[in-house]
Amino acid sequence: MNIKKLLITACLLMSTNVMALCPDGTSFDQNLGFCANGVDAFGPFTNDMVDDCISAGGGSACTNTYQYNVQGTTIDVLRWSESFTNNLRGDNDCPTGTVRSSTYGGHCFENVNNGSNNVYGNFSQTEVDACNRLNGGTACYTNRWGSSFYLSVKAEIANPSAAAVPYYNQLNNYYDPYGTCSVTSLAMITDMSGFTNPSVTGRSPDYLYEELGGVLQTVPSLANGYNTMAIRAGSSKRANSKTNGTFAELQQALASGKVAIVHGWFTNPGHIMVVTSYDGTHYTVNDPFGKWNQQKWGSYNSYVSGEGQKYAKAAFEYAINDNGQGNDLWLHIFDK
Repeated sequence: MNIKKLLITACLLMSTNVMALCPDGTSFDQNLGFCANGVDAFGPFTNDMVDDCISAGGGSACTNTYQYNVQGTTIDVLRWSESFTNNLRGDNDCPTGTVRSSTYGGHCFENVNNGSNNVYGNFSQTEVDACNRLNGGTACYTNRWGSSFYLSVKAEIANPSAAAVPYYNQLNNYYDPYGTCSVTSLAMITDMSGFTNPSVTGRSPDYLYEELGGVLQTVPSLANGYNTMAIRAGSSKRANSKTNGTFAELQQALASGKVAIVHGWFTNPGHIMVVTSYDGTHYTVNDPFGKWNQQKWGSYNSYVSGEGQKYAKAAFEYAINDNGQGNDLWLHIFDK
């Protein structure tokens, strides 16, 4: 790798919180500019690279895609041998057909004749979170976004949507970080609603813990906590909380633009999180403990942000339902 490429790679590593949007079992290779596992490299590859692959006689292997899991989302991905990819990517810091662009966040930009231009990652956690808030779908879990959409992501980062649900990691709480999933989830909702303001009262999960007297693990206590803060703020909003909620109620609430908090058996002691949307196959959540392994009574990777995590419908619903009929959910629904 040339000196210029080394310097730019080092700057990117220091300047942004990159998020490896790579198939499970692979990692982002900064030298290669793509996800790899030591044997294969994984796209999206640039248009010029695909053209060069075809010209080299690669045939259908140049464009065949394979399904891989990327952070709980199934993505169709191009797969070439790592050595072949290295030969086609060129010697510049960006893969052939792309250039480094300050307009596009320092990422590699691809000008496509008679088509939509592209921007290539590795993208930062902040960019991925903004992509999810803009309902970017599965594209948020790939390393290539349309350039016009990327500019929308930049705008969203600069001016977050007013109704966006903020995120807190419970492990950063001062009080009982391993036992405050409930009050941490509540803080995301009260911040969203304007009932709490961390710039005034300090970190909201800790403020609520002090103001409301603890962890609020039960449905009535959490509902009372929300309603108390709403009354203090002079708001008529109230939590719609129940212990006999249904999957249909949850899905209908999310479809109408509301958000929810659910209790479930995500771990052996139980766990609580915010649900922000549902797309028919996955629930999108703000999980205060990180990334769940999607097993009932399961485990967590707390080194991964829980903001905007997508959990498969079947696994998620199994964890929040006890009687097998989907009508005993511990559920709270909130207006934005």
